[in-house]
Order: sequence, then structure tokens, then C-alpha cells
Amino acid sequence: MVSLAIAIEGPERDRAEQLNALRILYDTSRELVLALDVETALLRVLDATVALLHADKGFVELLDDSDGRLRVIGHLGYAQTMTPRVRELRAGGRFEGAARHGRAVVVDAATDPALAPARAIVSEAGVRGLQSTPLYGSDGGLIGVVSTQYAEARSPRQVDLEFLDSLLAHAVHFIERLRVEEQLREKQRCADALLARLSPAGAVAESEFIRRVLVVDDNEDAANMLAELLEDAGHEVRTAYTGTDAMRVANTFLPDVVLLDIGLPDMDGYEVARRLRTGRAAGATIAALTGWTQPQNADRSEAAGIDVHLVKPASLQAIEDVIGSVGSRDVPSATPPLGVPSSTPDRVGSSEQLTRRVLVVDDDDDIRESLIDFLEEHGFQPVGARDGVDALAKLASLDPPPCLIILDLMMPNMDGRTFREKQMERAGLADIPVVVISAYRDVEQNARDLQVRNWLAKPLNLPVLLQVVESACTA
Repeated sequence: MVSLAIAIEGPERDRAEQLNALRILYDTSRELVLALDVETALLRVLDATVALLHADKGFVELLDDSDGRLRVIGHLGYAQTMTPRVRELRAGGRFEGAARHGRAVVVDAATDPALAPARAIVSEAGVRGLQSTPLYGSDGGLIGVVSTQYAEARSPRQVDLEFLDSLLAHAVHFIERLRVEEQLREKQRCADALLARLSPAGAVAESEFIRRVLVVDDNEDAANMLAELLEDAGHEVRTAYTGTDAMRVANTFLPDVVLLDIGLPDMDGYEVARRLRTGRAAGATIAALTGWTQPQNADRSEAAGIDVHLVKPASLQAIEDVIGSVGSRDVPSATPPLGVPSSTPDRVGSSEQLTRRVLVVDDDDDIRESLIDFLEEHGFQPVGARDGVDALAKLASLDPPPCLIILDLMMPNMDGRTFREKQMERAGLADIPVVVISAYRDVEQNARDLQVRNWLAKPLNLPVLLQVVESACTA
């Protein structure tokens, strides 16, 4: 978590101004949590910068990665007709390029020799004092520049610039998360376009052909390769390499289809199928996928409750035909990729057991409190926990238990992974559905490893999160 703490000191008036600056930082932090894209985040940064520096006007620029140039994405105090020329009021000249630049301040643009070419727009804009501060990412690359202007000849106060530096450090933290989310959305758009081209007549709705598939094979390479192919086709896939693992995964993943190898090391596929038919995944379509070709093997498959017998090497089309033949079930058919929730998250129990209580587990105070406020505004009863230890204690004291746990992964004391493992071990807690929220680049894989079907990348898409919560907590 990025700290916004700055010491309050000085005379009473200065202290009041500093308290106001802290309020601006706090409010902006909450707005950044809710921002859905980089441009929106930078516009919030511009608003806060103008307020912190007591400036009269300002504009913000974003680096365009396609050509390496800064482009104005918003301004305050200027007429729209000024948009094409406002960049000329940037202090310090060019910030683009490999060299890293610091803040630039011009006390009086009307007399500064470096601003001589911009005298006309300086006069037209009615500004004198200028400042421009670049934003750099954790990798040292330029993100953008925020600039402010004063009507009179002056420079910002040092204390105000210190608050600005704190704001920008915090903003970069969120902007980098947003960029990861935008990259994921772009990958999703590409995947959707590919699936649309591959689907018959491009008219099959996602909910009609995407399924949850469990691949069980002791040949890990073969299992992983088949899983990747099915994931590329849009299905949600888990793998298991033994019969014991298959039972464990099936009882939490609730697959629509099980592709089951018969020759497993600890128990054969027939025994796995029989056990599946008496467990939580009893309604799954089970397809034996094996190299055993004797006629009696097909008979044993049928007797064990196996629906389809496919002989290796089965074509991908044959496997897709089996998957495509599965009708919709009461549980959701898939969790769409890239953090979009399924229509109904994992949950066990009757509707009478469901509550509006949600446990929010995140060590970032700003994010946790913002989510609590957001959920309260939508009629839920959120309870906050700062780490896994705190969350386990809260779960032990909540009666009835929450209808959903919103779980961050990267936390001190006990991280989200360890918490999830301990939750799964405890009777009465294992069935509480979980949505993972994380800034990890591999959040999807982390969620899969933890047998969690819903996940969202930070910063959060709140409408999508609300959909997840509503599905879990509405009878």
C-alpha cells in the first residue's frame, strides 16, 4: 500500500491548509480506486493537482505508446478552442525521450526567454506562472505530465509540491494496475473475436457452448496440452493427474464434463467414475478417454456410469462434440476468462441460508474501506478484515456466515492463498464462495490454483463486482 501520511506542522493557518490537502489526497485516493481506465485516473489527478497547488488552470498529458508523443487528454480553466495549443504552456519543454526529467517551474512566462516562442498563447491564456511534473512508472518509463498555471507570476509553495509528489506516487500505483487490466481486456477482445470466427455461423452464444471441463490423466504433458486447447476454445478447465486429485477437484470445481483416463496410478478410471456419481459432481457428463480398445472396456465404462467412451488419440472435434452435447445445468456453465464473473458463483445450501453479509479481506485500507462503502450503498452488510488471520477470526464470530468472501491475495501476516487453504480445511467454511481480487499479473492462474471460479484484477470494475456479489447473496 502506498502511504499518504505527511506530518502536520506549523502555524494554525498552515495546519488547516495541510489538513485540507490531506482531505484532497484521501478523496482522490478513493476516486482512483474506482477509476476504470488510465485517462479517467489522470483526470482525477489533474483535479487534485490544481487544488493542491492552488492553481488557476491546468492540463494533463498522456504518453501515446504508438508514437512516443505526449497528448493532452484533459484541461481545466481553458476554452475548448484552446485544446490544440494548450500543450505549448508546458514548462520545461520536451519530457519525451530516454532521459528522465524532473519537475519544471517557470515563475513568469511573460519574461522567461525559454518561453519566448509561446508569448502569444501565454498572453491569450492569461497565465504567467507555470509548473509541469512528469509521472514515471516503476520501470522508469514516462506515463504522462501534469501541468498547472497561475494568472500571476509565481511558483508553487514547497509544501504544496510535497503533497503533489505524494499524490503522484499514489496515482502511479493505480495507473500501473489499470494498464494491466487494459492489456487483459484487449487480450479478451482478441479471444472473443477469434471465437466468433471459429463458432458455427458466428451465432452461438458464449453461455451455450462454454463449459467447465475436468481433464484427468496421469500423463501430465498430455493433460496439460489438452487443457490448453480447450481453454483456447473458451472453456474453463482444471487438470488432475490421479484419481484422488480428480475427486478433490471435482467436489469444488463441479465440472460439466470430465475427460477421464482409465489407467490411473492410484485407482482406475472406473472407480473414479463410480465415486463421481455419488458425489457433488454426480451430474457431470463423464467421457472415458483412454488407449484401452477392447469391447469389454466400453461395457465397464457404461457400468461405472461413464457416458461416452473415446479411444485415444481422440480428435479435438470428437471431444468438442461431447462437450457441446452437454446441456445447461443449475450451476453456472463457466467463468468467462479475464475476470468476468459467472452468472451464479459457487454456493452450497438453500436460499434461506443466504445473507447480505460480505467479508472483504484486503490489507489496503483505502481499497477495503471503499469497497465497504460501495457495498453498503447497494444494501449489503460488509465486514472488513485486514489480512488472513483477521479474516479467519471474523468468520469464526459471524453468525450466519457471509454469503461471499472478497479476497485479496497479497497481504501480510497471512496472505490470501494461505487463508483460502485454511478455509477449505474447516467444516462449515469451505462452502462459502470466494471471489479473488488481486493486482497480480497471473491472478487468473492464482484463482485456478485456489479452486476459485470468480476473480477480478485490480483496480476493480465495480459493476462486474456488484454482479458477482448480487449473484452470491441474492436468493
